[in-house]
Amino acid sequence: MNILDIDTQFPERSFDLALCFGNTIVHLQNIEDVELFFKKVRLVLKPGGMFLFQIINYDFVLDSNLKGLPTIENEKIKFERHYSLDKNEMIDFSTVLTIKETGEILNNSVKLFPVRKKQAERALKNAGFEHIKSYSSFTKNEYNPRSLPLVFECQEKPKKVRLRNFILRNLTNRL
Repeated sequence: MNILDIDTQFPERSFDLALCFGNTIVHLQNIEDVELFFKKVRLVLKPGGMFLFQIINYDFVLDSNLKGLPTIENEKIKFERHYSLDKNEMIDFSTVLTIKETGEILNNSVKLFPVRKKQAERALKNAGFEHIKSYSSFTKNEYNPRSLPLVFECQEKPKKVRLRNFILRNLTNRL
């Protein structure tokens, strides 16, 4: 399923919680698609529902000219992950997976749109999320600009609060 089709796969206001982990969002090709995805997620959330997603902290990757992620290695595999920035400011993400038992080597490459923290926050606000928090881990460690993980916790303002604020604003304007 294409993540941009989420609103065609599920009815509006279906979920209390939406999760998007594994750096998935950066497989979209531009900020407009990222914002569109956020809008569609909000549509399938129940009022007051929560949206959690995780990406790599691309501010850290780009600002420190990071060339890849740490290699993952154990007795069975070696997994190398490399970054290079192309002329369109997209990341060429290439991987090399070595299966040690057979010596088989699998190469892969994909383009990623490196979403910066402020871009994500702006897109979330434009999509209707008002309570936006970011962390450097799933355990809610305070955001650290030099940390690789970036986790967002987002919630739209519950309808009751929006209605109350609307009424208060209109009453205040008339007094």
